[in-house]
Amino acid sequence: MGEQQPKSLWEYGVPDTTTGALSSIVWPTVNAANFELKPQSIQFISNDSFTGLANECPVSHIASFLEKCDTVKINNVSEDAIRLHRFPFSLRNRAREWLRDEGVGTFDTWDKLAKAFLVKFLGQEKTAKLRKDLATFQPT
Repeated sequence: MGEQQPKSLWEYGVPDTTTGALSSIVWPTVNAANFELKPQSIQFISNDSFTGLANECPVSHIASFLEKCDTVKINNVSEDAIRLHRFPFSLRNRAREWLRDEGVGTFDTWDKLAKAFLVKFLGQEKTAKLRKDLATFQPT
């Protein structure tokens, strides 16, 4: 009883989805007895989602996100932990895919995540603005 069947070769390449180990974010240890993300909190963050479109401003998104996160303080939970746990809920579409594709365990601090986000999406915004400016240029 309890003898496991041998795994096929392809099963060794399938990631374990039960541990949350697929995330690009390393979840900080939380010493609080009752730390949870309430649905209202998730909705509050999700209402202002960043999708990764060229016309969106990633700096404004980070500023708005931090403003919302700073409304919550939880004993024995660092600001980093609150921000890292909430940030994925502020992203949709292409931006969410970017976070997912960054590689397992890439971000272990808020600073690293925020900088990578800005590097990825700020350059895109500036490029789109320059392209638009050039396309609509009217010589005087």
